[in-house]
Amino acid sequence: KMPAQMEDAASLQKQGDDDLNPSEYLAKHVYPVLEPAIVELLKAAFPADFKEFVRRASVAAEETQLLELQKQQEDKAAEVKGNEDGEAEAPPAEEEKEEKPAQPEAEKPLEPEIRRRVSQVSQVSVQNTVPVSKARLRPVLWLAQYLKERNKQNTADREEAKRNSALELASTPAEDIETVHANLIASVKQLLWPCSVYIATRDTIVEQVPKPVDPAEEAAKQAEGEEGEEEAEAEAEEEGEDGEEKPPKEPAMMDVDVPILRYIACSHPSKETITGRSLRLDSPDCISGRALQTRDPVFIADVAAEAALHFFPPEPDAREGSFLAVSFTRTPEDTEPYAVLSLDTLLDRRALTNSDVEMALRLARAAEAVAHTVPLPPPPPVEEPPGEDEEAPEGDEEAEEEEEG
Repeated sequence: KMPAQMEDAASLQKQGDDDLNPSEYLAKHVYPVLEPAIVELLKAAFPADFKEFVRRASVAAEETQLLELQKQQEDKAAEVKGNEDGEAEAPPAEEEKEEKPAQPEAEKPLEPEIRRRVSQVSQVSVQNTVPVSKARLRPVLWLAQYLKERNKQNTADREEAKRNSALELASTPAEDIETVHANLIASVKQLLWPCSVYIATRDTIVEQVPKPVDPAEEAAKQAEGEEGEEEAEAEAEEEGEDGEEKPPKEPAMMDVDVPILRYIACSHPSKETITGRSLRLDSPDCISGRALQTRDPVFIADVAAEAALHFFPPEPDAREGSFLAVSFTRTPEDTEPYAVLSLDTLLDRRALTNSDVEMALRLARAAEAVAHTVPLPPPPPVEEPPGEDEEAPEGDEEAEEEEEG
């Protein structure tokens, strides 16, 4: 059983602890218990860094002592000055004839020496990561700051290693252009995941459009207007006899080459619905086409601000995130890019930073350098029409018979 005196002492201590805030309680009861163990931990885990801690702790102790000494000297000087001022203001007492013993002169403060030492200690403090005035001989605080700085350094090292790995992947030699595209998509995903990455190439499709009317032909038709009217009347009579209307004459058509952007590779979860699709380069919603036509990167920090930005189905739930498009060439001699790399961050809706954009450009340039080393595929063979001595294929004979019929 605890003696009565000890119970009273414990009760008083408990009452005193009730008035402490968390920081004061830790300083009073926790740190004194933890610090000896942390000191031993620092010695065992970080021997080289522990020497630095000891040096900084000694500097902190010296700084504290110097500051306390300077404060004592300043307080003492202020007290002496106050006494002198009080004596000067008091009227001389005529009745007191006895001379008072002379008071000893106040010790001159060692102000220059103290300030010099404090200045030296402060210069050392500035050179350290943690100012020694904040260390206060607390291993806990030093360890927390040390682990924080070490974590920042480890994070920076991991990011640098990830960037180097992505660049190495994008720069991997390849035997075909499909492998170059696959490595580029994988490197961008490795560096900027989560994101969706696309590669589209320049292509051309043939469309039929109405043939423009030649002004000379139109003038000739107007000159033959009378004959045309007679023919129209004759046709009207025939329609009246037969009771059938002839279909209107269709306008003459012609083939036109239309430049498009065809998507050939994609990392999107719905890539089966995107690969093979195309957008006309002259379409206003073909934002990637701008990078292909201008050879300049197109960066949209907030996709919600670009209403013309096209998304293949399925449509995103929300237009939040960033978009980037970068073009690259197929050979060093190309004056126009042949493909464009585009990516968006709609999966996690985050905004790309300038550092992200710079790294994406570096990956595209690395893949472009590899593409320049891949030989171009041979051109498709040109089919020549059969000569006089050569027999036409059976299909052609059947076509001729149909025409004769």
